[in-house]
Amino acid sequence: MEHDPRYTLVIGGSTFILSRSQIEIDSPNYFTSCFLSNTYQATARRLELSRDPNLFRIIARHLCGYSVLPLAENEIPLGMTPASALANLRADAVFYNLRRLQHACDDQAPDQRTMMEERYMALLNTVVNPSKNLNEDPMVFFNSKQTFLYIGVTPAQISRPLFTNLTRPDSPNYFNDFRTLAALQEVLKLELGVGYRRDWRLVGYSIDSTPVSYNYSLTILLEKILPTSQ
Repeated sequence: MEHDPRYTLVIGGSTFILSRSQIEIDSPNYFTSCFLSNTYQATARRLELSRDPNLFRIIARHLCGYSVLPLAENEIPLGMTPASALANLRADAVFYNLRRLQHACDDQAPDQRTMMEERYMALLNTVVNPSKNLNEDPMVFFNSKQTFLYIGVTPAQISRPLFTNLTRPDSPNYFNDFRTLAALQEVLKLELGVGYRRDWRLVGYSIDSTPVSYNYSLTILLEKILPTSQ
């Protein structure tokens, strides 16, 4: 029996060899779900993906346990600026479900969403025919091709039907209610970064499941935390 099995990843035409100990560095992730889950063929050790190979070289170093941020000038892929390289690296971290790397990217960049003029911000997302619900897996809204839509909301729009029946974060009474709230906070951490609570307060949320169209929708309303005067 192999002590540390090797896996072949072909990323954008470039070949990378990773060991089991490497793919488990920042797990659970996309690679452990493919190579180590019971649903995957035990003999499968090759995976091909159409992602940027230059960014994956940085990710491979991360999976060796190295600190990869801030990016060195010679690590910026051709055609990218330092800002776009960091944003694209974060996008790949979300795709591969590498949460430690994603959080490290969040720490490197200021949240531009805090520059919105509106006091409130809504996050909207819909998944079609998901295999799991939010309580079972907060990643349900990240494993699809759909991304969150950000909308600035004025105080006058708060009274619109979309926002009047939201579940408030202080309303849970039962186990499943608290489980949903915990999953929702994980979604916000994944989408906005671990420091989101410095800038935003959760006002309320709604989850809508439509059996006819197999749509699973999430609405989140946040309020910007204004800086206190000294």
